[in-house]
Amino acid sequence: MGTALKQLRFYEVEIRELEPRILEIDYGTQIITAELLEAVIEKVHKEWPDYKVAILVRAASAVDLGRVAKVVEAEKLGRTTAAVAILGHSKLAQMLGNLFMRYERSPYPNRLFTDREAAIAWLRAQLRDA
Repeated sequence: MGTALKQLRFYEVEIRELEPRILEIDYGTQIITAELLEAVIEKVHKEWPDYKVAILVRAASAVDLGRVAKVVEAEKLGRTTAAVAILGHSKLAQMLGNLFMRYERSPYPNRLFTDREAAIAWLRAQLRDA
């Protein structure tokens, strides 16, 4: 019998294990700050300490992209993160996501998507290749 998939709420952020080693982090209407992102990353590391995970991020927006970039570019994050797919539904979210991804240099593959299922399929492929 398999282990139940985890689901938790941290502040206003939903963290769901969609399948083993693939997480969905939904910030809802929360604006992502560097501090919130660091707290969520710490929570993920605490809940999944022995696995390199792939993450689907759903977020409305972020502030201070420079500080957020420093968090996602941290080398230690690359040791526990296999890949990140960012889901952007609005044109503004897509524009900001593309701008952000053009300049940040994370230690893991990342990509912007408009389709959730395509994002999950890409994350699965990244885990196979990791």
